[in-house]
Amino acid sequence: MKQAELLRELLQEIDQVPDHQVQEIIAGERGHLVAVQSVRMGIATWAVHHPVPIQNVPLIQARGSARVLARSILSEDPMEATIGLASLNSMLPSPPAHQLQSIKAQELIVRCGRGKKVAVIGHFPFVEELADEFSHLWILEKSPRPGDIKAEEAPHILPLADLVAISATTLANGTLAEILSCCSTMAKKVMLGPS
Repeated sequence: MKQAELLRELLQEIDQVPDHQVQEIIAGERGHLVAVQSVRMGIATWAVHHPVPIQNVPLIQARGSARVLARSILSEDPMEATIGLASLNSMLPSPPAHQLQSIKAQELIVRCGRGKKVAVIGHFPFVEELADEFSHLWILEKSPRPGDIKAEEAPHILPLADLVAISATTLANGTLAEILSCCSTMAKKVMLGPS
């Protein structure tokens, strides 16, 4: 499946619910998150690897249909796509409370990956602390830190992983479909992060 197809499937989810007005778009001066308030608050992590100055944020003054703004997730501009993802998140219906569990991302990764080969897409601050829990840990990152593996190595690494923990930012930066295509069909896949 191509990235655009995957995103269109997500957008179909909000076609089933009433549209709402965008009440506010919030981005911190040097933060890494953007929030869109419509029926609920939706957030996303910027799909860029540096803080975004507020004056450079496209669509920040946008008002109107949250559904229309959500379609910005299809933009090739990562900042516009991030705002689209936050808007999409602001409209997605919440699952019934009895289906929800409160669990930290690191606990979920350990629960599903203990003793197994684990690949993490995106350098989450807690992953290095968990390395001893797995038989092997790969951290794939577009802007690698010491010990990380360049994201371009994903086609060689992901087929080996039993568990793949994926940053939800991949929805906005255009890489999720490619990542999923590299994963073993037997691997568990978990999406993490505020996006």
